[in-house]
Amino acid sequence: MQRVDPFVIQSDGQVGGLEIVVHRTDEAPERYGEDAEIDLSVESRASQRALQPVAAEGAAYWGRRQLGEGRTLAAAYWLQVASRLQPRDWRYHWYLGQFWQGQAFAGGGANAVRFALREFDAGLRANPLEVSSLLGRISTYRLLGQKLPQPASASQLEAWSSQALAMAPLMPQVRRERARVLAFVGKTRSAGDDK
Repeated sequence: MQRVDPFVIQSDGQVGGLEIVVHRTDEAPERYGEDAEIDLSVESRASQRALQPVAAEGAAYWGRRQLGEGRTLAAAYWLQVASRLQPRDWRYHWYLGQFWQGQAFAGGGANAVRFALREFDAGLRANPLEVSSLLGRISTYRLLGQKLPQPASASQLEAWSSQALAMAPLMPQVRRERARVLAFVGKTRSAGDDK
């Protein structure tokens, strides 16, 4: 026995043209009865899985919008929802990492730094070939590492920036971060044209 959710999602059943209608109905428990059995067929589970990327994208959009309006608690919630709905999509971890990095800059302390690093690492696990999460990790350690009990060493930062440069040698953000790391560790002359 399963309780009926007061939100109803309907689909036209076509693979290519999924039409979603969501509406609030308070009479759903009365219409189906308290002891109604709900058939969660393969098609409905497949529809739920198919809707997860859409829901994650909507949650991420809403979280970024909430952040833009200064509602940090709501932003954290919705960005977390997006990363939980699609844990294998690096973008949602990167969004959340950027959020926590901003919170650390605003005075969030070591916990915000750890949360940012956790999300950037999750983004790297989700897609090891995407350099954005690695850049997030590097910049977080470089700019906020002093808030951690064990910041990354200069050699570790340099190794990560070399790895990023090997992954995307022509990407301007990577070249700028490489130059910043070299300046940070005191090797500005080695930066060469990595501006």
